[in-house]
Amino acid sequence: ADAESLALWSRWRAPTGLIALDRPLRYVLEFAHTQFLGDLRGALGFDALSSLGAGLELDSSKYDIIVTRTRLLGRYQFGDGVRGWSISLAVSF
Repeated sequence: ADAESLALWSRWRAPTGLIALDRPLRYVLEFAHTQFLGDLRGALGFDALSSLGAGLELDSSKYDIIVTRTRLLGRYQFGDGVRGWSISLAVSF
């Protein structure tokens, strides 16, 4: 199979003006777009998939714990004949 895709992904993080755990609480905005190529093109009924996301990020790096950031994000995915929502929880360490 010729499984190829071309993707663009972007994330913007900025302080909300609120403080949590002695660090700024950040808002997060995300955008992603994937264009499927080769044998993947149309295999699932669409040629491209995009998503828009927004959420919050908590910075715990001041404290001596393994997790330094926790991010909760909601995303809306869409493409030709495809629509859906997701919620993600991510941590950095």
